[in-house]
Amino acid sequence: SDVGTVTLLSFTPWDRISNGSAGTHAVPQLTGRGGLHEGTSVTVQLESALENAAAMLVIGNSLALDTTHGCLGPSADVLVPLATDETGAASHHETWPEGQASGTTVYYQFRVADPAAEWGEALSNTLAAVAP
Repeated sequence: SDVGTVTLLSFTPWDRISNGSAGTHAVPQLTGRGGLHEGTSVTVQLESALENAAAMLVIGNSLALDTTHGCLGPSADVLVPLATDETGAASHHETWPEGQASGTTVYYQFRVADPAAEWGEALSNTLAAVAP
């Protein structure tokens, strides 16, 4: 009989681009969920940030070098003011827009007010959402 090998591949439309900069609880972690098909729900979830802090979700169509923090982040095309909760988490939900060509990339990063962080703000890792 023939013996074969099965290889399972996992493809995700979400890619981690940079590591961010630390605050009170190390580097805040940003993850994304959703299939990035037009009209579907998309969620970005922040964890490990300072509790009950002002936060800004930066959404952009390109990457820019943040020379202050020394990491790549999104261009500031859309700014969404939010706040972290009592566990240091925050989330943002949106619907993936219509008409996004395959390969279209949108970048996300949270900036969180944190007096323990260099320059007074902690940056999450940057996420890239790549339309299939």
